[in-house]
Amino acid sequence: MRALPRIVSLVAFSGLLAGCDEPQASVEKGAVSGHVHVAPHGGVLLPLGEHAFNVEFVLDRVEGALDLYALDGHAENFLRLPSTSIAARTIRGGTVETISFAPVASSQTGETVGDTSRFRARSDGLKQGGAFSVELDLVEIRGQRFEGKRVDLGR
Repeated sequence: MRALPRIVSLVAFSGLLAGCDEPQASVEKGAVSGHVHVAPHGGVLLPLGEHAFNVEFVLDRVEGALDLYALDGHAENFLRLPSTSIAARTIRGGTVETISFAPVASSQTGETVGDTSRFRARSDGLKQGGAFSVELDLVEIRGQRFEGKRVDLGR
């Protein structure tokens, strides 16, 4: 009968190890936290803050477009932002190009310019193959400001 307390202890301990019920990967500077979130559009997530928010980048090389979606800390819910633009730059080797993400309205979701979770930048440089980085100048989400955040894309 001594085995029962050990089994109960093991079950309790495994529950502690499980932690959050969703997997999430941190892409910021290659750090992996062991906690993975899935990008809803199949793009690349950039975590912002201490598990506060994410932005997802979705590249369309054919269109020369890059979408940015504002998401919550678990990348499950879209967050509407009042921003009229989000300034950024692409960095490919020694070449730096300034881009601007414009708000995208949607009649399906009721999102409007100044109240949307989706932003889009267009550039012929986005049509090029190969890896590059995107660095956000400044994005503000629910009163928190994030400057100089960078993510690698286009592998």
